[in-house]
Amino acid sequence: MQLRHGRWRRFLPAFALLFGALAGMPGAAFAAGQSGDFDLYILSLSWSPEYCAAHRDDQTQCAAEKHFGLVVHGLWPQYAVPRRDPASGRMEGWPASCPSSGGAAASDAAAAVWPSPGLYRHEWQTHGTCTGLEPADYVALTKRLRQRVQLPAMLSPEGRDQVIGADALRTAIIAANPALAPDDLALVCHRDRLAEIRLCLARDSDNGYVACPATVSNDAPCPPAIRIRGLGE
Repeated sequence: MQLRHGRWRRFLPAFALLFGALAGMPGAAFAAGQSGDFDLYILSLSWSPEYCAAHRDDQTQCAAEKHFGLVVHGLWPQYAVPRRDPASGRMEGWPASCPSSGGAAASDAAAAVWPSPGLYRHEWQTHGTCTGLEPADYVALTKRLRQRVQLPAMLSPEGRDQVIGADALRTAIIAANPALAPDDLALVCHRDRLAEIRLCLARDSDNGYVACPATVSNDAPCPPAIRIRGLGE
């Protein structure tokens, strides 16, 4: 499964571990946030055929008998406004890889939510550790929020590519989920192809939908006509 916000970010955990080893201070290398200090959640749902087109060797998610459509990428803590990382000096839109005592063992519960154990482990280490939740609670919350999302018929996996207007897709998602407002979700594309649907949620006990920050909405916007990759492409 593709990792978050640009190809280079997939190497951040490795860089953090390497720097920590060199400094002799595990967990201090990449001071990317404090666990539990964030403003909202993002539930990221990825279009699996798009991922599998470039990762056919990932048999856990992309084997011929797998017919995944929209799958859980992750549940991400997010800042409403970017904050300056005191360690790097960069402005960051979310905390990442926070110090945590919780392990990331891929449980049966996690397997029922994520399409592969490797993706779950990455998501826990990079994002789950910053939620302030224990691994089991992070998995349970992600599952509950995913189950709340209803998908329109146009997001049922098809054998071939289909082209759908971005406005029509957004309208269909909102119609299937009346609690959603137009600003509460963001469509993310790779060029003209649907890659992800991101839903923004409050971090309170109800986890109601909230408007997405501009850093989410402007990440990789979709064109007016979106190509949705089919299972056979």
